[in-house]
Amino acid sequence: MASLSPVDRTLTSRFERKYLLDPGMLPEIRSWLSPHMGHDPFSAKCPDHRYSVCSLYLDNENLNLYHQTKNAEKNRFKLRARTYGDNINDPVFFEIKKRMDQIVRKDRVTIARDKALKYIESLSSYAPSETDLGDTNFLRFVQSVEKTQSRPILLVRYMREAFESRTIDPVRVTFDSELQTQLAPDGKITHCEGEWTPVDVPGIILEIKYSDRFPSWIQSLVNSFGLRYTSVPKYGYCVEASPSLAAQAV
Repeated sequence: MASLSPVDRTLTSRFERKYLLDPGMLPEIRSWLSPHMGHDPFSAKCPDHRYSVCSLYLDNENLNLYHQTKNAEKNRFKLRARTYGDNINDPVFFEIKKRMDQIVRKDRVTIARDKALKYIESLSSYAPSETDLGDTNFLRFVQSVEKTQSRPILLVRYMREAFESRTIDPVRVTFDSELQTQLAPDGKITHCEGEWTPVDVPGIILEIKYSDRFPSWIQSLVNSFGLRYTSVPKYGYCVEASPSLAAQAV
């Protein structure tokens, strides 16, 4: 099985807007997008054009990173390790997702699965591990983990359908659904194993990601369907859906 590793052309520095959709709106919105966008290469070759995204979120015992988002702090960040499959050849993507007011920046580094899992295991066991893997972004991730005293907290899993623009201006639109979570203090990243808890989200999560100006044709989409910009923090939803963490989320 080939490694599934979606590429986001708006990845480095971008703006994001999120909306919640009634599932019944999805076919019409897909049709509306078709002149401007096509499925990204990974959605295009997946059954029903959706693929699984699974992220291990790291935080400290006080859930400080969760509270940054809950309190809508203008400058905040998340620490996560993301995978797109359980194949031994599927890499792990370590990400620092920073929000600086309206701008979102992701520092992302790809690490071979065996080395990545060894590092995550060391976090769970509070044991020293090799962190010099020759990448500045990974070193930055490790330093952020150490500074915040973060450890593996939980897994966030969902199905994603992704579109990308046909034009030079990079625009990415994703539809995320079937949000689920499970506690992961051992740091194990899996798409299939364990006891997953469905997380109640009032609709399909539409994310629009763009690098410069909000495209006029996207604005027309928003206006035509009466979409309302909202905050949909998946990690926050999953913390609040986990009974053992919910008390700390107050």
